[in-house]
Amino acid sequence: MRRDGAKKIVIAVSHAVFCGPAVDRLDSSPADRILVTDTIPRRGDNPKALEVVSVAPLLARAIRNIHRSESVSSLFEELP
Repeated sequence: MRRDGAKKIVIAVSHAVFCGPAVDRLDSSPADRILVTDTIPRRGDNPKALEVVSVAPLLARAIRNIHRSESVSSLFEELP
């Protein structure tokens, strides 16, 4: 929380399903950014701070590695 000294607040979600009052709650939250993957289509209202991150490059590398009989788990070792 900012009152505890946080300089930036980021919410990260893999499969964001915003139902009920979720968008209003996220809009009233202190989050600077809300990161979601593009694994499901975005429908309806979205929070103002929403940023969609594509998983396409990761999936492409996984498919390539499988085709070459290389490790898929190694793709996750490279993440920062």
